[in-house]
Amino acid sequence: MEIIRYYLDAVEQALNDTVEFFKLDKKSFVTLCMFLLGLGLWKYYRGFVAAMDKVSEFLLFILIPGGFAFVGLFIWNLFLAPVRLRATERAAYGQQIEELKREHTNLNNELHAIKDSLKAPNLTFRPWLTKGGLINPQGQRVGMAVTAELIITNTSQIGTNIIPEIRYEDTASGRVLRVHGRWVDGAFSDTKGAAVMPITLFPGQPRRLGIAVQFNGEKVQYALDNDSPFDGYRVKRNELTGPTSIMVTLKGDKNPVTEYFTLKDENGIPKLDGGIRNP
Repeated sequence: MEIIRYYLDAVEQALNDTVEFFKLDKKSFVTLCMFLLGLGLWKYYRGFVAAMDKVSEFLLFILIPGGFAFVGLFIWNLFLAPVRLRATERAAYGQQIEELKREHTNLNNELHAIKDSLKAPNLTFRPWLTKGGLINPQGQRVGMAVTAELIITNTSQIGTNIIPEIRYEDTASGRVLRVHGRWVDGAFSDTKGAAVMPITLFPGQPRRLGIAVQFNGEKVQYALDNDSPFDGYRVKRNELTGPTSIMVTLKGDKNPVTEYFTLKDENGIPKLDGGIRNP
């Protein structure tokens, strides 16, 4: 079947090439119309027999030689058909290859665009201590304390939406605590247990992330989240009694950013050390 199809394709190619050579254009069509009009006038003035003589001359000197030329050219084109078919196939394959290359390039560009859109933002982390009176969401004073914070600044060119997750691990007992961090420069949650919503960190904008609070005269530190202010910050499950390893992870619409810190008591004041970027 493949051989038969090949020969049929060759015949079709030769026929198309031959017809293409003899195809009628506007000038040829006008010439044919003028010949038929002249033949009609010749018949009108000279009669039917004279007109048939002209038709015979036309067949003898134009159509018959033209037919021989058509057949000869067809045979020649049939001889060249395999070469032209191969050239057509190569051109088609070349076009497919170019289309695949363009598609590959477009897919690569889309992939790079997706990677760039998900690239982790450039953030700086600076430990900070704030001293003052703490107030609960009901507006009541809870007591004087020192809050260990991280001032996080977006040094990227675009904003990013983030939710802070903090992991505390007591290096002595191995106890692990995980919370969603509280932005201490923002408002309290409306209710205890409210869903944590991402905040937008705009380029050049610093935000203060609370890490722990330590009340005056106490050695115990308390992890800070959005719910602990409702319970006066002194939450038993958030209690940190010894040096604590802290992992801060910012998650959102980009790849996450993670930083590591150490929290310890230093003469009744929380001290936050670290800030080495996780590769």
